[in-house]
Amino acid sequence: MAYATALAVMIGMTLAATAIDPSWWLHPLGPQTKNLPIAAILWVLWRASPASPARHTAPSPTRQPS
Repeated sequence: MAYATALAVMIGMTLAATAIDPSWWLHPLGPQTKNLPIAAILWVLWRASPASPARHTAPSPTRQPS
């Protein structure tokens, strides 16, 4: 849940900063472009976490005793 929240907040802040000054995307120190790899890392961590909805699989059928 923390990874998903961090990703959502980062996306919101990136959109707000883009609305304020879109030229930050071309800044040499990358105040906006640095968010792309951070978003990718948060996405991977979120999907790999045990509580992720993508990690839940259908239960395997149980063997019947013979």
